[in-house]
Amino acid sequence: MARGLLYLLFPAALVILGLASASQGIIELAPGQVAQDELTLAYEDQELSIQITGPSSNWILDPTTTPNEATGILVVKATVPWQIHVFADPATKGYLTEYDPASTQFVSDGLKLDNPMSVSAESGNNVDLSEGGMLVKGTGSRTVLLTFSQEVTLKDPVLAGGHVYRIILDFACSPDDEV
Repeated sequence: MARGLLYLLFPAALVILGLASASQGIIELAPGQVAQDELTLAYEDQELSIQITGPSSNWILDPTTTPNEATGILVVKATVPWQIHVFADPATKGYLTEYDPASTQFVSDGLKLDNPMSVSAESGNNVDLSEGGMLVKGTGSRTVLLTFSQEVTLKDPVLAGGHVYRIILDFACSPDDEV
């Protein structure tokens, strides 16, 4: 199974910061900077790999325009039928969660936005990240447009003290035996 981890960071102004992947460790980025990584899973003469590119510009979350959306790209290279699931890590449970960059840890009993984030795939499903699930299935190589959506309300607090909102997403790609 190939896996890619997508780290989305939001400072007090709620701007997107980064992308990471399990194959190379954590990659921390400046606001608006883009990174990508490729994970390859091979079974003898079969290939299955994913490449995830996060949103290409700053994502400002505005409570007066909701849901807030940003796009990314998922590239699948495959010689076998495949399926991709997406899940949030246990620390965030699908919600943007208060994180302290100085200590590189989530804040104990930290704040969360009121609504979970969701991600949808072109010709696929919309996945509520508080639950996770199957995002998209396919055969052969394909480029898939991803849409990240976040509902924001005026009740959602702006963080102080250099803290940011952060979420960690796990994209898992595996052969689809049902196709």
